[in-house]
Amino acid sequence: MQITIKTGNYKDELIRANAKHIADLNQALRSLEDGSFVVRADKSNPKGLFQIEYAGVNTTDDAEQRQVIKCFKASIGEFITFLDRMIAITMVGEEGIPVKKPVIGEVRILEFVTEYINKKIRSVARNISLSNPKKLDKFYNLTPDIKKALNGYFAIRRALEHHSGIPDQDIEFITLSLKVFVDETEVTKLPFPVKEGQAVQTRIVKESKILKAEEKINLIESDLRKAVFTMEQVASSEVVAIVHNSFKHID
Repeated sequence: MQITIKTGNYKDELIRANAKHIADLNQALRSLEDGSFVVRADKSNPKGLFQIEYAGVNTTDDAEQRQVIKCFKASIGEFITFLDRMIAITMVGEEGIPVKKPVIGEVRILEFVTEYINKKIRSVARNISLSNPKKLDKFYNLTPDIKKALNGYFAIRRALEHHSGIPDQDIEFITLSLKVFVDETEVTKLPFPVKEGQAVQTRIVKESKILKAEEKINLIESDLRKAVFTMEQVASSEVVAIVHNSFKHID
């Protein structure tokens, strides 16, 4: 019996998880635009026995920023889970799966392997000595720009969660975006005239800006979407390829 571990499935899980966070963000931001956000935000649960009122509080103040930050932190969390899974798979590929007693039957074997892999994933996730930057170090051939971008996201998340959104040192915020070009001209809106003989192509383009130390981090919707694309489409693809190429018996 041959067991195939499809590493690409973990990327698919990452994308599905992010899709839910992006859906929540879209709903919140669009409701801010049409005015329904404040109506719902100020409405208490009619079934509740006790009601708490926040008189004089503008619930829309910084609401967009709050929703963007919430989604950013959630997406980083999903990517870290993806890294935990890929590290665990790498460890399984290197160490194999110890079998201490007979496992009989295809169904039971698959259950045993799945249970072992999930246990290994939990072990990686719970390893407090394995910081997020150290997790990236496990993937030796990671492109420098991707690694730098991800470490920047980790630093931003740390500042948002533990330092009131104020980093103690400059952070380079790097994103890798998919853009369309006609020859050397970027297509920024449609329709866009294309002449005979011109080449239409897509490119991954690096963009960066500095989030300065001792200044509150301000992320906008476009920043978030570019960061999510960088993680789920660019970085995850490279991580999967690294693991796949390292262990030819893992598909």
